[in-house]
Parts: sequence; structure tokens; C-alpha cells
Amino acid sequence: MAISSIALIISASGTIITAVALIVALINIRMSVAANRETTTQIGQVTQILEKISVRNEQIFQGFEGLSARLEGISMHNEQIFQSFEGLSVRLEEISMHNEQISRIFEGLSVRLEEISMRNEQTGQRLAVLEEKIELSTYREELSGLAWKTKLRSCQRQAARHEPAYVEPQPNEPIRYILTNEGRAFLPADLKEDIISILTEEATENNVLLLILGLPYLFRKAQEKRVELDVLLGVITCYADEIRQDSKTARGELA
Repeated sequence: MAISSIALIISASGTIITAVALIVALINIRMSVAANRETTTQIGQVTQILEKISVRNEQIFQGFEGLSARLEGISMHNEQIFQSFEGLSVRLEEISMHNEQISRIFEGLSVRLEEISMRNEQTGQRLAVLEEKIELSTYREELSGLAWKTKLRSCQRQAARHEPAYVEPQPNEPIRYILTNEGRAFLPADLKEDIISILTEEATENNVLLLILGLPYLFRKAQEKRVELDVLLGVITCYADEIRQDSKTARGELA
């Protein structure tokens, strides 16, 4: 009886333990199912996030593809610009070489023109000398001829017409001319001394006086004074007439 009771107790205890184990297992299963559900939910959320990330990455990728295409277009455009600049550089170099050739041509032309200018100047100087010789030869012939008085009278009239007037007609004898104050100041001191010296040594007519002074010398004096030779000759002859008149007056007073 006692043994049967013990066996029954043991059997009942095993059943309880088994039941407890089943309950624990059931609880664990339920917890595991709940955890799996939560995990599944989390996995779904992660999946959605990953899908969104994938979509965003796709958009970014497409954006990079568009940017890449744009950059490629810019690169091609820059290449075209670079090629244009290369062509422009070549053109500018050609223009520079052409301008250099033109510059050399102008340099050569400038040298040539300078040579021509020098030759023209030399020719002009020769012509001026020749004209001077011809002009002085004409003056020499006129002063040595019979009409020298007419020539010198014409020179005096030109001196009277000059501005300012270097000579003027005498009030009581209009065909004769006398010096004005401007005329006396016009003649250089050395020329006056030469005239006085010649007239003192010998009584010479005005034509001879001018020939003794030397027509080339008088021509240079006229150039220095910037007047025509006729004007200078008119002033000189009036000054010589004045010296002669003063000399006659002095001799008369002495007599």
C-alpha cells in the first residue's frame, strides 16, 4: 500500500514536471514567436529603409549620370574652345610675322627715304649755290653795265617800300633817297666801317663800291638780315651817299 502510494506520488510528480516543462516551452515558443514577429517587423522596416535608400541611391546615380553627361559636354565645349584658341594663336602668330615683315619693309623704306632726303638736301644745296651764282652773276653784269644807276635806283625804291621803310625820298628832291632811323640801325657796324674805309681811300661810285665789298659777302649779309639783296643794296647806296655828302660839307666848312 505504501509502495503504491509512493509510486503514485512519483508518477504524479513526473506529470507535474512535464506539465511545467510544457508550459515553460509554450511560453518560450510564444516569446520566440513574438520576438520573431518583432524581428520580422524590424526586418520589414529595415527593408523599407533599404528600399528607400536604394531608390535615393538610384536617383543620386541618375543625377551623377546627368552631371557626368553635363561635364562631358562642358569638356567637349572646352576642347572646342581650346582648339579655337589654338587656331587663334596660330593666326596671331601669322599676323605677328606679317607685321614684322611689314615693319622690316617700313624700316628699309625709312632708310631709303632718309637717303633720298639727304640726296634731295644735297641737291637743294647745290641748286641754292647755283642759283646764288647765277643771281650774283646777273647783279655783277648789271652793276658793271651802263644802266647800273637805274638798277640801284630800283634797289632804293624797294628799300623805301620795305616795312619798316629803311630809306625815304628827300623832301626837296623826290628822286633821291635818304636813310631813315630804321635804315641806319639796320646796317651792321662792321659793314658801315668797310663802307667808310673804301670811300675814304678812293672816290668810288656806288656800283664800284658794291663790287669791292663783294656780292657774295653782301648776299650772306642779306640772308642774315632776312631781306632781299635789292633792299640791302638800296640801304648801302643811301648810306654811301650820306657819307659823301657829310664829307663835302666838312670840306666846305674847312674851306
